[in-house]
Amino acid sequence: MSMEMTGNTTHPKWRLGEIGEVLRSRMAERIDSVNQLNLYMQRNEADLIYGSRLILQIDAILDEVRRAGLSKDVAVAVESSRPGTIPEAVRKILTSNYTRTHQKETIVALESWANAGKVGLVVLIMTAIIKIIGWIISNGNGFAGNGEFDGEGYAEKVGEKAESFSQTENTIIGQLKISAVKDAYIEASKGLKGRDLENLNLAIAMADEVFTNMNAEEYLNDLSSALGRSPFTELFKGYTKKRQSSQQVIHDLLDTLLQHNVTYGIYPIEVGKKAWQALPKSAREAGVRIPNLLNFHQMSNVASELIGYFGSLQSAFKAMIDPSVAEGFKNQQGSTTTHNGKQVNKAAHDTALIFGQALAQLNTTMNFIISDVSRKGFEYATAPLVVIPENKVRGLVGHDDGVDFVPGKVLVNAQASAFLGRECLEQMRQAGTLSVGDERELLAVVVTLGKQGFTNDTAATNLNRYSALDKAVNNTIKVLEQFQKATKDNVEYVNLISEVIMNELNQPSGLRTDGRELSMVLFSPDGDEDLFVGLRRNLSLVRRCCSAAATLQTILNLAKRNPLVKGNNRKNMLDGE
Repeated sequence: MSMEMTGNTTHPKWRLGEIGEVLRSRMAERIDSVNQLNLYMQRNEADLIYGSRLILQIDAILDEVRRAGLSKDVAVAVESSRPGTIPEAVRKILTSNYTRTHQKETIVALESWANAGKVGLVVLIMTAIIKIIGWIISNGNGFAGNGEFDGEGYAEKVGEKAESFSQTENTIIGQLKISAVKDAYIEASKGLKGRDLENLNLAIAMADEVFTNMNAEEYLNDLSSALGRSPFTELFKGYTKKRQSSQQVIHDLLDTLLQHNVTYGIYPIEVGKKAWQALPKSAREAGVRIPNLLNFHQMSNVASELIGYFGSLQSAFKAMIDPSVAEGFKNQQGSTTTHNGKQVNKAAHDTALIFGQALAQLNTTMNFIISDVSRKGFEYATAPLVVIPENKVRGLVGHDDGVDFVPGKVLVNAQASAFLGRECLEQMRQAGTLSVGDERELLAVVVTLGKQGFTNDTAATNLNRYSALDKAVNNTIKVLEQFQKATKDNVEYVNLISEVIMNELNQPSGLRTDGRELSMVLFSPDGDEDLFVGLRRNLSLVRRCCSAAATLQTILNLAKRNPLVKGNNRKNMLDGE
């Protein structure tokens, strides 16, 4: 089984009995980039869909065997799903007619096989969670904060260059007020005359006026000091052969600033709020974000809540594999309680309820960290994980395709391109989101963010709680494996657990949820009465939560390329990346 990460997600080809090997293979894969992480998530989803189909096939065969017994055709189906289930001697005597011969043994074997596969798929989705968390941890460290620059010194040097600049009656150096524009003009106008100089003068005058009106002098001085030059020199050199419109100049100025990654960083909450409110309406409706401290508070809280959730899962499964519970049920010993009008083992019943409490805990977590924008739309405080009407998904910028959540609504994740930056701008243009005048507003937002600067509370941006979450998930996997081993020969017990939990979840007062419905957990939206299918569905939500945290870590990585951020990557900066 290959462990090589490729550019495409291939269709899985493995048997249910090979899921252990699949798990080992997936855990051994290295993830060094966002692209590899995304590919891993695609492969994980493909594995889960494929594995679910295999289990559905076994369940269908089980229904047939329970209802009618074995036949020659059924035996072929059984053996293709689980080789060796039916002894050769039995297969030889089977005909096209159904028989009860070896029926009970086949049912027990297939149920055990299916349950093992169901647990395996639960572990499989947990491996994806571990990979996401591992990527977050390996990229480590929070936001570095504001850099220190000599903007005043830069402006003084530009003033000196302007004084020694050879002025003619056709140059406009004396009219310019923005030092970074003046600096670039000095370089771009060298040797120009006639129409070429005239074209440059018109464009430069427009750029200077735009930035003057935005009070951008100090901000651009700091940026130029960080870069060691004006960011506009090469842009202005291209303005000599053609007369530019004011709209084109604004378009180019915005492009140039975002090419230097100047918006990638973490802003104070109030700064992020005001900047978001100043975005064009079309950008706000498309889900464009400003990375601010609140996002990190949200996702750090998620980690803490999920640690508690996995702790509850561990407690539930540990209780379920208590020998006195499992054996007591198997041997019909111990106290009983009424369940669905019949007497069942009380210990098994009570331990199953612990699992229900874990779901209630997850439900509460989801209610707080998933933003439903169906009514009020996006806000500055909207979390990276969003519920939105399915007819509005296509209008979003920088979000994934999402997954069905409740009828008419989709759960989507914000990606790095949803946060104001060069990729976000490109996607808005491609989607036709921007109208005339919007780019001026965006440029004003970029300048405002630059003038306000980044947060000084850098400790809050460190997603170090995910290290503890990583341990919690790994410990849960170990307990699940113990559960599978302890119950592999006790199918009735596993079926009882599933039945009790599902029954409890369907009771309006069955769980202590502080008045909340289990609306965010969606344990069984289709009336599915299978414990492990529901658990996978819940863990899919957890996986998406962790993916949202990975998006924030990506923003932190991009911030390392911002020349205004402390400790930035100077090489990338000089290369114009």
